[in-house]
Amino acid sequence: MADGATMTAVLDHGEVTLVDHMAGDHKVYGAARVSTGKRPEDSAKGEVPDRKLIEYLMANGHGCFDSETDVLTDRGWRAWPDVDGTERFATLSAGNCIEYQRALRVIRYQYSGPMIRVSGMSIDMFVTPNHKVFVSRRRRDPHDVFTLAPATDLQDASHRFRMGGGSWSGLEVSPDRARLLGLFIGDGSGRGTPEFHLRKQRTISALYRWSAGAGFAVHALADDTYSLIADPEFRSWTRACYADKEKIVPQFALAWGATALAALVEGLVEADGHIAVRGKVTVSTTSRFVADQLQEIALKLDGAATVRDHPFSPEDTARYGSKPRLRVTL
Repeated sequence: MADGATMTAVLDHGEVTLVDHMAGDHKVYGAARVSTGKRPEDSAKGEVPDRKLIEYLMANGHGCFDSETDVLTDRGWRAWPDVDGTERFATLSAGNCIEYQRALRVIRYQYSGPMIRVSGMSIDMFVTPNHKVFVSRRRRDPHDVFTLAPATDLQDASHRFRMGGGSWSGLEVSPDRARLLGLFIGDGSGRGTPEFHLRKQRTISALYRWSAGAGFAVHALADDTYSLIADPEFRSWTRACYADKEKIVPQFALAWGATALAALVEGLVEADGHIAVRGKVTVSTTSRFVADQLQEIALKLDGAATVRDHPFSPEDTARYGSKPRLRVTL
């Protein structure tokens, strides 16, 4: 990003910046592919595609993100340099449905020139000027009409970005089983019989209530520990909540339907979250992976989520350790 960038404040609660940018990732230059079949002229792997190819890409609507942008796929969030075209991308259909689709092509090329930076409370995007963005131009008409427009339009007038997700269909499971899994991700332990170390009476009551709804029994042990007598399937679910010694939302749960996902979030909130008087939901976690997964879940609940640093107070550090903590707001 060059110094002295021109800035125009045209985004609701944010700003749009035109900056100079020079790509420098030599590992991806030789991978340019376009729908016409045009390719770099017999260039060796790793060399820069010819200038005419780059001009063709820019002139025909192949706008791009920068290398630090993440994209949601059926394998979770991936950085653009890690995309190889074999994954499926989360898309929004004309009928407002979230669907996973294959990309028609993967395009990587060196680019030198202006780029558009969009930043605000809930968005941070860095794109080439011709990149299409899904926005609604602010008008007196109260009904927002969202359409695809080139990023350069953002410099001329104030626009709204659609931040929420869409309708999502998936496998529905017992809401109480989903709530228990969310509670386990937040407060559970063990790779055999699930256990919970609980002190809040509200959370203990929720454990008993949801366990009864799922057909499970709860045994109270010493030291505020509660053992869940669950079936083999649920025990396999809790074992899937670990990856590299950290808690995660199992991949199969991310494919659940909206009702089950909402129930899972309810369990997580009971363990590590808070619901404000006006309904704003926040969840605290030390796992960046879980924070990213909660953003995915929020989209599938036709909403959105933001992630912010949530430092511990000095007394909390002694209790929770020194790992950075994040606050996810849905």
